[in-house]
Amino acid sequence: NQCRGRLHTIDDQVVLTVGEHNHEPSHLAGEVIASRTKTNDAAKQTGHSTHDIVADCVSRLSDHAVSTLPNLQHIKRTVQRIRQRHKNLLSLPTNRDSLLIDTQHIKTARGRTFLQFDSGLIDQRILIFSTKKQLKMFKNANSIYLDGIFSVVPELYFQLYTSHATLKKKSVE
Repeated sequence: NQCRGRLHTIDDQVVLTVGEHNHEPSHLAGEVIASRTKTNDAAKQTGHSTHDIVADCVSRLSDHAVSTLPNLQHIKRTVQRIRQRHKNLLSLPTNRDSLLIDTQHIKTARGRTFLQFDSGLIDQRILIFSTKKQLKMFKNANSIYLDGIFSVVPELYFQLYTSHATLKKKSVE
């Protein structure tokens, strides 16, 4: 039978008991939970490698606690997902004058130029994002479709304009 009892604590003091426990306390579960918390915190706050974070946390566990852990590859993947979610995302600018696009954000992950045109810091600023390959596809397209979108654009801007093309019956955006 799975236990339905719950204890809510603040600073190791029980502040609320919900239901009845049908088992003795498990120090093993607490050890594993504490280790997962440390692993998650390290993933968010350090620049250590995924392997080092997992190895450090696992090395601090008892043999019995280690035997209850999921596969280490799953733990490593969890660390990578946490890092992905907590990357330093760029904050939205508060005014158009503060929108500066630094060099690391004008290229794709493969190092290809993605920002093809920037009219500069003017009120009617135009930015064109595309790869050279996509531009060549547009040049050879059978049809080109343009769409102005208003609803998904941050308040700072008036419109997002997207272009789509049909190339050999396949859509290219």
